[in-house]
Amino acid sequence: MSTKKSKAKKATKKAPKKTEAQIKQEAKKEKLDAKMAEVKESIEQKKEVIEELKQKQSKKEKKKIALELKTEKTKKIVILSILLAIELVFCFTSLGSIPIFGIPATTSHLPVIIAVLICGLPEGMLMGFVFGVCSIIVFSTTLLANPSAFVFSPWALGGNWLSAVTALLPRILFPVILFYTYKLIKKITKRTWTKSFMTAIVAIFATICHTIMVLTLFYINMKIYGEMEQLYYSFIVGAITINVFFEIAMSAIVGAVTVVRLKNVLK
Repeated sequence: MSTKKSKAKKATKKAPKKTEAQIKQEAKKEKLDAKMAEVKESIEQKKEVIEELKQKQSKKEKKKIALELKTEKTKKIVILSILLAIELVFCFTSLGSIPIFGIPATTSHLPVIIAVLICGLPEGMLMGFVFGVCSIIVFSTTLLANPSAFVFSPWALGGNWLSAVTALLPRILFPVILFYTYKLIKKITKRTWTKSFMTAIVAIFATICHTIMVLTLFYINMKIYGEMEQLYYSFIVGAITINVFFEIAMSAIVGAVTVVRLKNVLK
């Protein structure tokens, strides 16, 4: 009985009172916990704000990039339209085909050079195609025809389907040679050459390739059909001695001056 009573007394005993120091310490701990909770909440809020700002900045950057791309595309369309107009003027007036000793020296390839180096390869090939089609039309007309008209027109005296190939193929491939030669030289030289010099060299090389392609197709045409063999040799002499130097000089000037300045303006 005595043991049972002692156990009951122990159970009914009150818990010891907390000291003042313990109470203060607990109060401090509660305050600290509350502050920590506030800090955590503040950090979370700041994180959310930063995330929102990042999203807004990302949207602004995307809009800016889209606007720049749209502006660049618009510029290309405007430049290409102007170059197409110039090409048509060159092709259908004496400005684009200057006869030197009976052999036409062309300046109609100049807008093609500008189109490739300013707008890009697809635009340059389009310009080359227009150049070729215009050549066929021009050399098919009786008013503008000359003894070498059959080289570029299937409807001129002595012309055939290879004449159309001669008018179109070199003009379409010429921009491709120009574009990839420019990229290759730019990579090899690692921009140690000046832009003017590099562009002039590329334009000269592409112009020479264009002349070689025309003369090669002319030769194949002459060998297959045997038309005007004597004129072929006079055409070669004229092209190599006079015309090609004129075309090279014009290409170098356009490459070194016009293209570089246009690029600087469009930046």
